[in-house]
Formats: sequence, C-alpha cells, structure tokens
Amino acid sequence: MMFVLMTHSEYVTACKETDADIFVIGGDWGDKPHNLAVEKYLKSKGKKIVQVNYSPKTSSSQIKLDVLAQFHKVTARTSKNVEFIDIEE
Repeated sequence: MMFVLMTHSEYVTACKETDADIFVIGGDWGDKPHNLAVEKYLKSKGKKIVQVNYSPKTSSSQIKLDVLAQFHKVTARTSKNVEFIDIEE
C-alpha cells in the first residue's frame, strides 16, 4: 500500500511511477491542462478517479492530515510493506 501527496506539476509522473490505482480529487478540480492530462492518463490505464465534494467536513487539508495520521498508525502496528511518498512542494 502506498500513499502519495503531490503537486499538480507531478500528477502524471507520480501516477506512472507509483502505478496508482485510485486518484482522489476535490470538488474544485477544474479543467486545467495538468488536470486533464492526469485524467486522460488514468482513464487510458483503467484506473479510478474519485471526486470528493467539499463540505466543512471534507477539507482537502484535513483529509491530507487524516491520511498521514492513518499512515503512521498502520506503519506503527504492522510489518506490512507500506510506503509514503510526499512530493508536495
């Protein structure tokens, strides 16, 4: 299992390097070229894109903090091969 946080300039590269199965986006994702490029790449590989719509309970900053906390919990109590890569600027 692998968790990756990344900047928009790294989306396609990181998805290729990690062989991402699921890519989570926010409700404000938009149609900028880097967004369209990663969507095209993931769809061409049969991967899943999940959109999480914003609400006070679904802040992307809070989701990132929650993912990091869960990652640290999992790695603290298991010997499973779990990797975390943070390539966010």
